[in-house]
Amino acid sequence: MHRPQLLVCVYILLGVVAYGQPVNQQTLGDQSPAVVAENIRITYGVPPHITLEIIKVYEQQGSSPAGRNAAVNALIKKYKALGSKSGSLTKPQQSSLGLSANSPLVSILNYDLFMSTRGDQSPAIYAPGGSAEIWYGIPPEAFRSIWDLLEAKQLALEDFDKKFEEQIRKFKELKSELDARADYDKIAARAKAKLEAGDIAGAELILEEDALRANKQTAFRNYEVARVKELNLKPQEADEYYMLAALLDKENPTYTYAYGKYLIEAGQYQKATAQLQLSMDHLSGQNTQRLPAAERFNQLGEAHRGLAEYDQAIAFYEQAQNILLGLDETHLSRLADTYNNLGLAFVAKGEINRGIDYYHRALEIYQEKPESFYPQIAITYNNLGSAYAYKRDFPQALEYYEFSRKVLSDIYGEDHPRVATSLNNIGYTYGNMQEPDKSLEYFQRALEMLSKVYGEDHPNFARTYGNLGVAYAYKGDIDRALEYYTKVLAIDQRIYGEIHPDVADDYTNIGNAWLSKNDYPKAIEYFTKALAIDRQVHGNYHLRIARDHGNLGATYLGQQAYDQAIDAYQQVIENYKYITNGDPNKLLTAYNNIAAAYAQQKEFPQAIEALEQARSVARQFVPEDHPYIQRFDRDIQYLRGQMK
Repeated sequence: MHRPQLLVCVYILLGVVAYGQPVNQQTLGDQSPAVVAENIRITYGVPPHITLEIIKVYEQQGSSPAGRNAAVNALIKKYKALGSKSGSLTKPQQSSLGLSANSPLVSILNYDLFMSTRGDQSPAIYAPGGSAEIWYGIPPEAFRSIWDLLEAKQLALEDFDKKFEEQIRKFKELKSELDARADYDKIAARAKAKLEAGDIAGAELILEEDALRANKQTAFRNYEVARVKELNLKPQEADEYYMLAALLDKENPTYTYAYGKYLIEAGQYQKATAQLQLSMDHLSGQNTQRLPAAERFNQLGEAHRGLAEYDQAIAFYEQAQNILLGLDETHLSRLADTYNNLGLAFVAKGEINRGIDYYHRALEIYQEKPESFYPQIAITYNNLGSAYAYKRDFPQALEYYEFSRKVLSDIYGEDHPRVATSLNNIGYTYGNMQEPDKSLEYFQRALEMLSKVYGEDHPNFARTYGNLGVAYAYKGDIDRALEYYTKVLAIDQRIYGEIHPDVADDYTNIGNAWLSKNDYPKAIEYFTKALAIDRQVHGNYHLRIARDHGNLGATYLGQQAYDQAIDAYQQVIENYKYITNGDPNKLLTAYNNIAAAYAQQKEFPQAIEALEQARSVARQFVPEDHPYIQRFDRDIQYLRGQMK
């Protein structure tokens, strides 16, 4: 470290004088301490403040002025005659001076040696002229240790001065705290001894090990409290105790795993990934290839799926799958659950057929013992229905949703909320099949069920109430749909506040209703609100972000704001490529609408390029003679004709 030599004096006045009261320095003739100190400075070059501290020691021992001065002169003479001086007296040097190891005179002379070094790093730069009190009232070893620690930080001169003062204060406070319990606490006594010997790292290790032992006991108690809070349906209170357990004993994989699972349930996926990875890192070697590791890989997959990071989710699910395939048949149900998770991730990514394949693998396992896995079978049928709805194969989707409803009714009875989920899905499917009356019928049945269970101020009731709005929109009764959407928005805002995905969905539904009425400014207002919430919750890349841009793109098209429409649909394409590697249906719609916008502006080359992109996407999932491909060919030919 290089510091420029400073000529100003920096005064550091800390603590109390190390040894006794200040010496009376009034003139007493030739025996005056001040005269003796000045004579020694002239004769031997030892600073007066060092001599005065030595005089103080002899006075405390009861020496007469003449005897005191003779002893001081003799000591200083021997001290100056010593050979090499390395910043502190060696044991042989102490012996040659006739000093015991615990003599205060050793500290005083060590202070002089330490403060007499030269160069930019000299302590004398910071306390010149003897203004600093001897050792600042702390043991010399501790003083030197603090000084060396700060030197290693390469601090600037003005920062060093301030920081050194702070560190001395902190040392004294800690030593005082340890003093208070050292008589009855062996740990505190050991740490105090290390501290006074200048072994700050040693004191740290002793106290840290003691805290870790205590933390492990406290962590277990917090973990138990969290478990009972969850059992007592107090998840928000459980969160605090899970967090404390995980913080107090970070190396315990049970606590970090439990906290990670809780965070997933709470939708805090980013925090969950950190906790679950920590849990994974601290599994014992024998468990890294067994069930505990598979459980953590599955949960890491769930967290990344919640973040719409589907490739990462799939990678973790596959690691869980590989472990489970190597275990015995008692773990087959866990393997089936992992297949279901893989199905969800692939469908969300846009690889629908791969997702369907995994759902069927899960079903094969569940159906070997159907009486044990009825709920899982119903869930898998529901997932298959959603996958086929995603493919717009609504008759097949309806068939699977009906399977799911029947199984759930057999398990729970006709009036259970889980059955209402199937009814809602069936209602959506009939709506997509252009059968709005049937859609409305199923939504109303679901709503009657949920209102009995939850009342009207519950998210599940709100979702189904909003579905009635969707049904009326299918029927073309937009004003009635708006009434339902607006009531749902009010319920969700009471439950969640403004920043929540469900509130964004409400704004989306209201925006679509205004779009159906060709009120483009109103539609843009609500779609923009939805986009703002989704960005705050999910970041810039997510399926919801793509949805919001698609809605804005459709509105700008209707408004004939073609440049804005193109920009919005480009955002859709960028999102779907980034998140899902290109969901075919969504990409086709985006490219088609970009082509339409360019064609309306008579920018035919750009329109043709967009249609060719759409044709390329379509060829990935339909044969060459499919009507999709033929339609694109006709449109491309038409646009080329317009260019002539």
